[in-house]
Amino acid sequence: MGGRETLIWKISYKRILILFSSLLTLFFLEVTIGEFSKTGIISTQFLFFGLASFSILFLLTVKVERKYIFWVQNLLLYVTIISGFLGSAFFSFPLGSIHLFPYRIFLLLLWVIFLGSLLLNKGKIHVSHVKVNFYLYFLFFWLLYAALSSIWSIDKYAAVRNNIFLFMGISTIFFTVYYFHDRFSLKAFHLIWFLIFIVLISVGILEVATGKHLSVSKYATTTNPKLKFLPTTVFYNTNDFATYLTLSLPFALTFMRYRRKYISPFISLVVFLMGLFLLVATLSRANYIAFLVGIAFWFLFLLKKEEKLKVLVAFFLIFSLLFLFFPSKVLAVSEAIITQLKSISDELSGHFLSSLQIRLNLLKNALFFVYGSYGFGVGAGNVQYYMENFRIFETRGVLDLHNWWMEILANYGILLFILYLIFFLSLFLSLYGIYKKLNAAWEKMICEALLVGLVSFPIASMSSSSIISFKPHWLFFAFSLAFLNYQRLKE
Repeated sequence: MGGRETLIWKISYKRILILFSSLLTLFFLEVTIGEFSKTGIISTQFLFFGLASFSILFLLTVKVERKYIFWVQNLLLYVTIISGFLGSAFFSFPLGSIHLFPYRIFLLLLWVIFLGSLLLNKGKIHVSHVKVNFYLYFLFFWLLYAALSSIWSIDKYAAVRNNIFLFMGISTIFFTVYYFHDRFSLKAFHLIWFLIFIVLISVGILEVATGKHLSVSKYATTTNPKLKFLPTTVFYNTNDFATYLTLSLPFALTFMRYRRKYISPFISLVVFLMGLFLLVATLSRANYIAFLVGIAFWFLFLLKKEEKLKVLVAFFLIFSLLFLFFPSKVLAVSEAIITQLKSISDELSGHFLSSLQIRLNLLKNALFFVYGSYGFGVGAGNVQYYMENFRIFETRGVLDLHNWWMEILANYGILLFILYLIFFLSLFLSLYGIYKKLNAAWEKMICEALLVGLVSFPIASMSSSSIISFKPHWLFFAFSLAFLNYQRLKE
């Protein structure tokens, strides 16, 4: 074996050892946490083996060059992103009072190797390539405030659970910004999002056609014909899938606009239409409105005059062809949309306690909770506890706010809500300002999708019961900040 082959073998061998020892470390860590959450006792043998495997990991990272550790971290981040979209739909198993699935495993593994490399560099962290410090400072402040709010939280378990979800979401954003700061990484992220979108649309079409669901779906065992054919794919309920569709449809739209080689426009058009069909099938009124607002923004502010005319012509042409070949389907979809949107005014004017009136009562209760906490919030994840025990207006057993903005205000208080609002508006305005200067087609394609998604998000986030654990939401903001960081880095 030559010298070059020997070097390659050593490098590959060390990579394998790093991954293997990382998995061992993570396994023993998870078993220890799971056992403690179940019995309240920490097993010394598992703790010992966990520390031993971490020591081996550290010794290996000391002997491997930094660029190879960076390679392992990048690979893990790609796998983490993919598993983040799939959630707990596959390879999920309980461990005490927590559940393990690939996203959590790979995210913790990222932290293990990151901390190992940090020790290797004697505590020094290279951040010269990070140009979105304001946003990261806010996210870290949010995490600290959430941890501090656990002191006055009544339901400590809910506070810990909320903080874990928040930590995982912010960790995803941090690692994405930290590692994805070049053209290849951003293009790969965009391609991953689009390909997974195609996969989930295929699953959703099968659900609508057959009424069969993955085991993670709340409708997996239902016999109710009204619920059996609602698409959920890898999510627990329909509203989560609808929110995912609202954030993902702009990627298909911009892919169709900028990727004009071969059959890409046709594929993206089919994907867009199928995604739109599934969005209608979810019966999520908030996401109907969110999608329409996003499309209106795209048409009015991101298209040139001649492009607007082309879009209108294309829309009427596609609609005419669909009506010509599938008249009953087009009429059924149109009727479903009109019925769902009309039901909003019907529920508001009705005398019975409708789902929309319940949501209004949830918001009014939350405002009273904020007032009662002197503006500091009821504590991380505690709004459900307050809704169950201290509500003023009737909610018919519904405890989740179904409103991300109000959830932030009620849980964390006025200060954090204002800072989050500044965070969101600043991100949108920064991307919008950059969009006007972009020339490269791939950059405009990504930036356009992110802008439309950001416009749709405020309304779409009012659909799900809570999106603190909704991973595509964190992945979307991770992508947005990574793209903004890349643009600032170029400057």
